[in-house]
Amino acid sequence: ITTASESIPEGLTILGSGTADAATFDAALTLDNDDITLEGLRFNVGSGNAGVTITGNNANIKDSVFVGPDSGGPAGTGIDIDSGSATITGSTFNGLESGAVVDTAAAQTVSLTGNTITNNATGVEVEGFPADAATSLSIAENNFSGNATNAINLTGTFADQAADFKIESNRIDLADSSTGIASSAAIPAAYDPTLGRRIIDNAYSLPTGENESATRFALTGKYGEANLIVVDDATTDLPNSRSGAN
Repeated sequence: ITTASESIPEGLTILGSGTADAATFDAALTLDNDDITLEGLRFNVGSGNAGVTITGNNANIKDSVFVGPDSGGPAGTGIDIDSGSATITGSTFNGLESGAVVDTAAAQTVSLTGNTITNNATGVEVEGFPADAATSLSIAENNFSGNATNAINLTGTFADQAADFKIESNRIDLADSSTGIASSAAIPAAYDPTLGRRIIDNAYSLPTGENESATRFALTGKYGEANLIVVDDATTDLPNSRSGAN
């Protein structure tokens, strides 16, 4: 499918066979209605584009494949969760600038579970967390491998609140000079009971080639002791200390 100009109706399921060449989309899809399911599809994502953009509620994407261009390096975004809620399971993201971009919206739930996220520039980009205690984000039980810059990167603004944000039980095989979980954003100490305490509940594998190195995680706060700070510099033992309130 090379063009997709019509809005997808609420409650629709688009089901493919899940094979490499079946139900292939070369056009971007926008899920702006609720309760839409995509299953067993393949998305060929071009530079500067997103395979699927989600603005509706209760989107469900499973067992689908998102791949970047064959040449020119990683490009495009597999799934852009621009607002709304979504569950992403059993899918593959390969050769993209970002496998998935998550801009969490107030009082919405996003879950990425059991996906394979490989050979992208960044596996998952999280663009902040809103000031709403009902918001939930879980990134769990995924396999990350060969992502050149970061497996998971946290950007934007994170509201200073107790937040239901978990990154746990992922397998993260690090590329040379990459970081597993990184932040360019200030992460308040209020996230320590969920995000902070689960950062080490992931399996990190460092590169083994001669002169290769990587960082398992590097999260920093904005105001020192008032914010969660977790830093790992690829030493043998995972650190277990934090500053800030628990």
